[in-house]
Amino acid sequence: LGKIVVYCAQAFRTQEQNRNLADRDIDVHAEAQRLLVEHKKSGIYDVEIHPQPTFSDFLDTMLAAGKTDVRILHFMGHGNSHGDLFWVKDGESRQSVRLSLSLHTESLELALKQSVQGRTLELCVLNSCSSLELGTKLREIGLKNAVCWEGDLDDHVAREFTKRFYSCLLSAHPGDYRTAFKAASLEVEAFQASVLQETSKQPPGSV
Repeated sequence: LGKIVVYCAQAFRTQEQNRNLADRDIDVHAEAQRLLVEHKKSGIYDVEIHPQPTFSDFLDTMLAAGKTDVRILHFMGHGNSHGDLFWVKDGESRQSVRLSLSLHTESLELALKQSVQGRTLELCVLNSCSSLELGTKLREIGLKNAVCWEGDLDDHVAREFTKRFYSCLLSAHPGDYRTAFKAASLEVEAFQASVLQETSKQPPGSV
């Protein structure tokens, strides 16, 4: 069914991130590992992992998506309340850079149109905080499916969604993104409820 390209944009904490992201650490590599576990059970898609991608890496994949049979692009990393995403500054750097929502939209419009015309790119998963506006804009310029989040996204919830979504997509419903999304959403809601219940049982002051 084609290829899944995964971008693990692990943000190295900066002063700006600490201001915008409160105290939420993320582990995108653990999230990617969950995807790989589900992939190994089925082997339906080819999976390509980019452990520390720059924004240029992402654009290169978008432009070549039609030729390389990319069906799913999956971003996992930090986003702030304005919908901006954080990428690795360059391939040799341990610094991250914030790129604005408008820059993402402008830069991706041509790439997305070329990809969609090639009829390969079908889904973009934006597993980061406040990605709803970007996902909506991608739909407006021709992408058929986008998974995005409104407001803050807890790291545990992001990983659980990835696990459930691809478990459904790669086993019971290959290529059926809407069914996989609905199934994952229901299971994540149940997961959040169970976490809340367990937390409420802990003694005051415990972690």
